[in-house]
Amino acid sequence: MRSQNRAIDHGQRLNMPIFAEERECNGCGKCVDACPTDAITMVNEKPKRVEAECMYCGTCFFKCPSHCWIWPPGSKEKLQVYLGHSASAVLSGYKGKVVFVNFIQDVVPFCDCAAPSGNPVVQDVGIALSFDPVAIDKASLDLIDRSPIIPGATSAKPPDILGKMHHTSSMVQLETAEKLGVGSTKYKLVPV
Repeated sequence: MRSQNRAIDHGQRLNMPIFAEERECNGCGKCVDACPTDAITMVNEKPKRVEAECMYCGTCFFKCPSHCWIWPPGSKEKLQVYLGHSASAVLSGYKGKVVFVNFIQDVVPFCDCAAPSGNPVVQDVGIALSFDPVAIDKASLDLIDRSPIIPGATSAKPPDILGKMHHTSSMVQLETAEKLGVGSTKYKLVPV
């Protein structure tokens, strides 16, 4: 399934994994097979991507057993800023009309959209509820940090276990959303 018309400015080189030529690519082609838009082909036993066909999903990154696809420096933080702005835009029309529920269980290293997303990192925490999306996410991160780490799951230690696992700060998105007036990182936890 190829899209001929994309509304993305490819001159900006949005957050997409890049192929690191210096890494040990074994030419397995798993990134080619997994690419949902057929943007990657094998040329001289190395993957080549047509950026205009890429939908920035990161599947190549998750499927490469040799870790030859990498995120460009600063891209994780840029994505978090984009997510903060997106949340602000979407929620601007729903002030006071949305409740947020976080199921803090099966906390895995990667997004559920990644396959595989990995094994749980910490023991299940429970469910959180709030009218403030920033507060609930901050509380969820803090609760994850307080939850017992599953033996062998990670060498990262609190604070910000998930951020450390991904060599970034989990707070970038929350601080961006807070600056945009989406919510507050300050919260009061009320157990029920």
